[in-house]
Amino acid sequence: MEAGDTGEPPSVRTEANRLRGIRDRALLLIVFGGALRRSEGAGIKCAHVSFEDRGLKLLIPGSKGDQVREGQRVCVRCAESEELCPAQALQRWLREASINEGPIFRPVPPSGNIPSSTRGPICGATVNDAVKRAAAAAGFTPDEVSAHSLRYGHLITAAEEGASLANLQRHARHSDPQTTARYIQEANRMSTTTSQHLEL
Repeated sequence: MEAGDTGEPPSVRTEANRLRGIRDRALLLIVFGGALRRSEGAGIKCAHVSFEDRGLKLLIPGSKGDQVREGQRVCVRCAESEELCPAQALQRWLREASINEGPIFRPVPPSGNIPSSTRGPICGATVNDAVKRAAAAAGFTPDEVSAHSLRYGHLITAAEEGASLANLQRHARHSDPQTTARYIQEANRMSTTTSQHLEL
């Protein structure tokens, strides 16, 4: 549990909110950029991340699409905008929270004291809550979005911008190309509708 009035002084609550905002920005950008499932984003550890000039590489040790737990790699490119760059956002969170080992995304308690690496990571529900907080702050209805919106949004947007089926499948780590094809069909629905021929 991260929120709630625990009697902490306002300055302490302000610091906790600041840190939570830094964490959530990094979390949302990484999950969106990697088209990750919420459990995958929540479970990232320092050992799973390597920074490079063009972005970062993530090792997903086990997931829905990797039942034998061989591990899958996902690359996330740097963004032109500093505010929207997953790599820079993650580096800032690691720096601000003094994290250099263990789980990357950890709870931010009202005290603002980030738990040590011996504590577990956040859970998938925390990713969901972060998405809803961001949606509300942007003026959207929180009930209409969830953590899956990040993965869905990545694949739909990439498909609209012309990403190939093979590249989308590889990035999403879908075992069945038909699963990926559904995202492309959804992205192309408006441009392929036959209503455009009705001269309405």
